[in-house]
Amino acid sequence: MAGKKSRGGSNRGNSGSAQAQAPPGSASSNELGELRAELERLRQAAAEAQAQVAEAQAAADEARAQAQAAQVIAAAQPLVTQSQVVPLPRPHGQTFNVQSAMGLEDDDELYGSIQRTVRRAVVQAGIDLHSSLRAIPPEKLAAVYKKVRDTHPYMDRRRFPSDWPTLDLMKQYLRNHRKYSRKKGRLGPYNGAAGRANRAGGTRHGAALSGDIDDDGADE
Repeated sequence: MAGKKSRGGSNRGNSGSAQAQAPPGSASSNELGELRAELERLRQAAAEAQAQVAEAQAAADEARAQAQAAQVIAAAQPLVTQSQVVPLPRPHGQTFNVQSAMGLEDDDELYGSIQRTVRRAVVQAGIDLHSSLRAIPPEKLAAVYKKVRDTHPYMDRRRFPSDWPTLDLMKQYLRNHRKYSRKKGRLGPYNGAAGRANRAGGTRHGAALSGDIDDDGADE
């Protein structure tokens, strides 16, 4: 009996050992598949990284080319600008079109923008809108001229000696404001004799203004 039990126990032990053993080659096959998948992921990551590097390099090359082009343009701009500036002196007399005299008869947008800049500059300079040009302190006139030139490169003094368009546009603006104020009763009626007397005894800086710019008599 003991012999039979021993054989029975031995059979059960052999059966358990057989069940614990995996099929030959199955473990190595799974590991190989995982390694292949991991390798493929690494290849894809490397390809993406390489594409990103190439894209960054292309962007850097483009930025460098644009910077070089900008430097070339900036270096050549002063020469081009200087050669293209044609002086446009103020026409004599009062009967001329300022826009045409400025060479902007076909550019209403720029002319309108310059007009608006002149008006803003007059207000920013603290100029009395009821005053005449001859009563404006020179430093305030200079502030208006500079503001207009800084805002609009077209108003270069090489093109417009003595900033004459700015002066003419100021004259128009102040004249129209005085006329409007008189219409609304905010300003007394125009006195032609007093205006002429004021012009005859004007300040030294007023005498330096162009003799063609007569802003007082225009209020009539």
